[in-house]
Amino acid sequence: MKLMRTAAVLVSLIMVAGAQEKTELKYAFQKGEKFPLKFKYGLSVKLDKVPEQFLEILGKNPVELQFEGVVDMEVRDIAESGAAELVGTWKTARAKGHVPLNDIDLTYDAAKAEPEKKEQPGDPGLQGFMNIQDALARVVREPLKLSVDRQGKVTLGDGAGKLGDLEGPFRSLNGLMGPLPLQAVGKGDGWKETLKLAMPGLGGQLDIPIQADSVYASKQTLQGRECVMIHTKFLVGPKAGGKEVIEVPDVGAKVTLEGTGEGKTAFALKEGRAAMSQSLLKGKISITLPNPAGGEDLEIAGDLTVELNHEMGGR
Repeated sequence: MKLMRTAAVLVSLIMVAGAQEKTELKYAFQKGEKFPLKFKYGLSVKLDKVPEQFLEILGKNPVELQFEGVVDMEVRDIAESGAAELVGTWKTARAKGHVPLNDIDLTYDAAKAEPEKKEQPGDPGLQGFMNIQDALARVVREPLKLSVDRQGKVTLGDGAGKLGDLEGPFRSLNGLMGPLPLQAVGKGDGWKETLKLAMPGLGGQLDIPIQADSVYASKQTLQGRECVMIHTKFLVGPKAGGKEVIEVPDVGAKVTLEGTGEGKTAFALKEGRAAMSQSLLKGKISITLPNPAGGEDLEIAGDLTVELNHEMGGR
């Protein structure tokens, strides 16, 4: 009997110890602090089905984009809610690739007066259409204004520094994982979020809904920073099956997306921020649109890849 009571006490102590390990994962910026934010964003669309009348415009690889940079951030203010107002100065930026009708090749260094960019050949009548490069050249010369809540969700500030179709990398400082959980969590605990990923090159018309299923996996020390390691699985669309259908009324198109992915985030406990995040999403995209010549609808189909990495310095 005494042995059974001792065992029961031990079990209770273990359970209490486990409960005490619950941790609130919250952003905790301090007014006046400065830190670097590094990011790398990749987007690729490769088609295996293209109607002949669109082949010259789209090709087999209509979107191939790599966008990376370093932004020196400063915390200007902290609201009563804990949300931080950040203002960033672009230190370096690099964008290379292409979207329909536009090549992109831009290098920015804050030590130089103007971004370096390759001249854009082509039809003068199409200049400015989906011109991501010119938009980026303006953006990197202006402050990047962000409001970040305690869960890491970002609201972009107004002004010339707003990124428009390329705001995807900045919607959350946790990468594609989205916001941190509201409740305290311990090892093995999970949470779900539904977020939207903007598709550049489509005039801001297409937001891809993604369901992120995250779990507190472990604690690790990374470069001297104690971090909670969060593992995430991604699913396109909020429903089981990983498929989403989006109407684009401006052109009468219907976009069908499906896909899955994985990511990991290291949340630095002492500093209250994601030290790094890595996300990779792969899927299929199919676009059905009216045939301008009449008859059956036209279909464009292929593979979609999205990659997003962040690194954030500490105090």
